[in-house]
Amino acid sequence: MLIFQLAIILLASKIAGDLSVKLGQPSVLGKLLIGIVLGPTVLGLVTNTDILAEISQIGVILLMFIAGLETDVEEFKHTGKPSSFVGVAGIIVPLVAGFGRASDGAAGDTGRVPRIAAVGHQRQHFGAELKEMGKLKSRAGATILGPRSSTDVLVIISVYVLLGCQSWPGDVLVMIPLDRVRGRSVRFYLGVVGRCAAARIGRRTGTLEQFRAIAPYGKPVFIDKPLALSSREAYEIAELAQQYDIPVMSASALRYSEGLVGAMAEADGAITGADAFGPMHLEPTQMGYYWYGIHTAELLYRVMGTGCREVVVTANDDFDVITGVWQDGRIGTVRGSRRPGQSFGAMLHTGGGPRLVDVSKDGRPFYASLLIEVMNLFRTGEPGIPLTETLEIIRFLEAANESRSTGQRVKL
Repeated sequence: MLIFQLAIILLASKIAGDLSVKLGQPSVLGKLLIGIVLGPTVLGLVTNTDILAEISQIGVILLMFIAGLETDVEEFKHTGKPSSFVGVAGIIVPLVAGFGRASDGAAGDTGRVPRIAAVGHQRQHFGAELKEMGKLKSRAGATILGPRSSTDVLVIISVYVLLGCQSWPGDVLVMIPLDRVRGRSVRFYLGVVGRCAAARIGRRTGTLEQFRAIAPYGKPVFIDKPLALSSREAYEIAELAQQYDIPVMSASALRYSEGLVGAMAEADGAITGADAFGPMHLEPTQMGYYWYGIHTAELLYRVMGTGCREVVVTANDDFDVITGVWQDGRIGTVRGSRRPGQSFGAMLHTGGGPRLVDVSKDGRPFYASLLIEVMNLFRTGEPGIPLTETLEIIRFLEAANESRSTGQRVKL
């Protein structure tokens, strides 16, 4: 599957890039557009996996090495002031604009929150465009690529200044990508965790190790789904959370879909079963259903609640069906597809008949709904989903993986 995806990426990118050049546009534009078409948004032929992400980093390293070979160091000496201006403006302008929106209430339900977001700049990716346009050695190229180190320093200073301020009209939220922190940066970022209001752990392997490092600081923590890749690790995270008395939340954004929430409210609790469906791509680093199955499992549990007794899986090359039997006799299923074009949704079985929910038709993106819940966790310490439910979901996926391998019915 990986070789097939790489072949598609290389061939399609080459064709799209050449076509873009013939149309008088940079080749990177064609490559970006073909990525959208081939990705999960349109055709679904290529999925964003950890393996592809790591391979892409090799390309970035080679690109920057070549850019370094062709860079005129003398040109940087003549672009000190404009380069510094570009770097400072790249931090100050988004910060001021974001603060202005938060202060005038545009942040909506998330509250008035000035924030430094995505502090890691991606300026290295401009090297490809500049090289292609023949501007890498130019004054403009030096101005664009030069300020990276200055902006890194400015970000560090900005973080500590904001954390030291007590007069902001709201809370200061610093989103730290702990899953990408390496080397000497670890001590700095853990120092930030010790002074900020909350922490977020991204979707990577090694969640337990990261949680062990930040749990002693006693801050609310949001962990991107899945909480863990085994029930053993999930329960250890729960034990650490109890030991340090900290609220922990982990959830897929799909459980907060407006359509799903509305359908459940109309059902008024009279739900006799549910069938959740969606893409079910498999990723070796995430062990079976932990990669995409977490989304449909969250949809199912949002409707059914806890109390699943046992699961059994039926699977072939294109489809998987996970059937769960609850303690009260209700039955819920997860149907996953590896064919292109599959969207997320659920069929709710109620006393008034079945009701179909297509989350792609929500008026508000479900990620925005998730953000509201995360901000509420950070402000109040109240998670939007009980940790006990998340623990059962992880065990549900673990049992489903076991059933898929053995073909047997597995008790939770």
